[in-house]
Amino acid sequence: MFYLLYLYYADIAQEYPLLHLIQYQTVRVALAMATAMIVAVAMGSRFINWIRAKQGRGQPIRDDGPVSHLSKVGTPTMGGLMILAGIGVAVLLWAT
Repeated sequence: MFYLLYLYYADIAQEYPLLHLIQYQTVRVALAMATAMIVAVAMGSRFINWIRAKQGRGQPIRDDGPVSHLSKVGTPTMGGLMILAGIGVAVLLWAT
Protein backbone atom coordinates (compact mmCIF):
# COMPACT_ATOMS: atom_id res chain seq x y z
CA MET A 1 0.00 0.00 0.00
CA PHE A 2 2.80 2.44 0.85
CA TYR A 3 4.55 1.59 -2.42
CA LEU A 4 1.39 2.29 -4.39
CA LEU A 5 1.01 5.60 -2.58
CA TYR A 6 4.62 6.36 -3.47
CA LEU A 7 3.88 5.68 -7.14
CA TYR A 8 0.74 7.80 -7.01
CA TYR A 9 2.58 10.75 -5.49
CA ALA A 10 5.84 10.28 -7.42
CA ASP A 11 5.99 13.93 -8.42
CA ILE A 12 5.85 15.02 -4.77
CA ALA A 13 8.51 12.44 -3.91
CA GLN A 14 11.01 14.43 -5.96
CA GLU A 15 11.08 17.00 -3.15
CA TYR A 16 11.73 14.42 -0.41
CA PRO A 17 14.77 12.24 -1.20
CA LEU A 18 14.10 9.76 1.61
CA LEU A 19 10.85 8.70 -0.05
CA HIS A 20 12.87 7.21 -2.89
CA LEU A 21 14.03 4.47 -0.53
CA ILE A 22 10.55 2.92 -0.67
CA GLN A 23 11.12 1.87 -4.27
CA TYR A 24 13.82 -0.61 -3.17
CA GLN A 25 12.57 -4.05 -2.25
CA THR A 26 15.18 -4.57 0.47
CA VAL A 27 14.01 -1.45 2.29
CA ARG A 28 10.37 -2.55 2.06
CA VAL A 29 11.30 -6.02 3.38
CA ALA A 30 13.15 -4.51 6.35
CA LEU A 31 10.25 -2.17 7.10
CA ALA A 32 7.76 -5.05 6.77
CA MET A 33 9.77 -7.15 9.24
CA ALA A 34 9.87 -4.27 11.69
CA THR A 35 6.13 -3.67 11.26
CA ALA A 36 5.31 -7.35 11.84
CA MET A 37 7.44 -7.41 14.98
CA ILE A 38 5.89 -4.22 16.36
CA VAL A 39 2.33 -5.45 15.68
CA ALA A 40 3.01 -8.86 17.28
CA VAL A 41 4.62 -7.33 20.37
CA ALA A 42 1.99 -4.61 20.71
CA MET A 43 -0.93 -7.02 20.63
CA GLY A 44 0.87 -9.84 22.46
CA SER A 45 -0.21 -9.44 26.08
CA ARG A 46 -3.83 -8.61 25.25
CA PHE A 47 -4.05 -11.52 22.82
CA ILE A 48 -2.54 -14.00 25.30
CA ASN A 49 -4.93 -12.83 28.04
CA TRP A 50 -7.86 -13.24 25.63
CA ILE A 51 -6.71 -16.77 24.72
CA ARG A 52 -6.36 -17.68 28.40
CA ALA A 53 -9.91 -16.47 29.05
CA LYS A 54 -11.27 -18.51 26.14
CA GLN A 55 -9.33 -21.72 26.78
CA GLY A 56 -9.62 -21.91 30.54
CA ARG A 57 -7.07 -24.49 31.68
CA GLY A 58 -4.94 -24.29 28.55
CA GLN A 59 -3.61 -27.29 26.69
CA PRO A 60 -4.29 -30.64 28.41
CA ILE A 61 -1.15 -32.41 29.64
CA ARG A 62 -1.14 -36.20 29.89
CA ASP A 63 -0.15 -37.78 33.20
CA ASP A 64 1.93 -40.47 31.51
CA GLY A 65 4.08 -37.95 29.61
CA PRO A 66 7.48 -36.61 30.60
CA VAL A 67 7.69 -34.84 33.96
CA SER A 68 9.03 -31.70 32.27
CA HIS A 69 5.68 -31.28 30.48
CA LEU A 70 3.88 -30.75 33.78
CA SER A 71 5.39 -27.27 33.97
CA LYS A 72 3.39 -26.38 30.84
CA VAL A 73 0.01 -26.69 32.58
CA GLY A 74 -2.07 -23.59 31.85
CA THR A 75 -0.02 -22.49 28.84
CA PRO A 76 -2.40 -21.13 26.18
CA THR A 77 -2.21 -22.49 22.65
CA MET A 78 -2.79 -20.77 19.29
CA GLY A 79 -0.09 -18.13 19.83
CA GLY A 80 0.78 -18.49 16.16
CA LEU A 81 -2.29 -16.41 15.33
CA MET A 82 -0.50 -13.43 16.84
CA ILE A 83 2.45 -13.98 14.50
CA LEU A 84 0.15 -14.42 11.49
CA ALA A 85 -1.67 -11.19 12.33
CA GLY A 86 1.63 -9.31 12.40
CA ILE A 87 2.67 -10.79 9.07
CA GLY A 88 -0.73 -10.02 7.56
CA VAL A 89 -0.58 -6.36 8.56
CA ALA A 90 2.98 -6.06 7.25
CA VAL A 91 2.05 -7.63 3.90
CA LEU A 92 -0.95 -5.35 3.48
CA LEU A 93 1.16 -2.28 4.21
CA TRP A 94 4.42 -3.02 2.40
CA ALA A 95 3.77 -5.51 -0.44
CA THR A 96 3.57 -4.26 -4.00
